[in-house]
Amino acid sequence: MNCTTIEQSKHLLELGLKPETADMYYPYVLPKSDKLMHNPQVGIPTSALYWYNKGYTKSGKEALKLEEFCVPAWSLEALLEVIPHAGTYGIELNNYSDGKITWTAIFRWKGVNSLIRLANTPTPAVYEIVCWLLENGYIKKGGVTYEKDNV
Repeated sequence: MNCTTIEQSKHLLELGLKPETADMYYPYVLPKSDKLMHNPQVGIPTSALYWYNKGYTKSGKEALKLEEFCVPAWSLEALLEVIPHAGTYGIELNNYSDGKITWTAIFRWKGVNSLIRLANTPTPAVYEIVCWLLENGYIKKGGVTYEKDNV
């Protein structure tokens, strides 16, 4: 499956993207362990956590927090959903003269003329755009609306 890596997912969370926007997750092998499964599971992480908490809690009292249960992951489709639809964006397949196939993700909206990110697959290219939009305040932390009106 093609989705954000564990490192990319953690970075998106640090930037303030809500885990509920993810459509996949990397579960921990055991709660509170450092070992993550490296094969992402399909499903919204918060839904998985809800069902997990129905049977398991910490010391029989406290429900596990999301970050103690799994690391959310975003598919290409979920990343595209995070980008506001007010803008136009596209993914183009370019073949450069050196023979390497490179994906280019382009985002344009009002004053942002173009934002191009290159990667060897489409998901990392769109991930770079989402990071840039979060880092520069064009997406509110956790949401998909624009923070800056002067874009």
